[in-house]
Amino acid sequence: VASDDKSYCKNLFHNRTNIFVTPRSFSIGDDIITLSLCQHSIITGGTFGWWTGYLANGQVIHDKVYPSECERREYYYPPWFLIDGKVRAHKNSKNIL
Repeated sequence: VASDDKSYCKNLFHNRTNIFVTPRSFSIGDDIITLSLCQHSIITGGTFGWWTGYLANGQVIHDKVYPSECERREYYYPPWFLIDGKVRAHKNSKNIL
């Protein structure tokens, strides 16, 4: 897991030993390199998520919500799986999806 809120992620997954949250010492570039090595990606909307999913070249799950200034067909890479709903839960929620 890479995030701009690593404390939130560590708290959310604190009981899970099979989930790796990138260290705070990692730069954005380090996070992108790490995520590009993954075989599966669950990404949020935005440039960072889009590029990490694209570079990983594996299975990608993406929220169907897309920026209104983009044409839908231009935003999603064709092999990606789209889901209805928010990929990241609200900070006060115990649910991921």
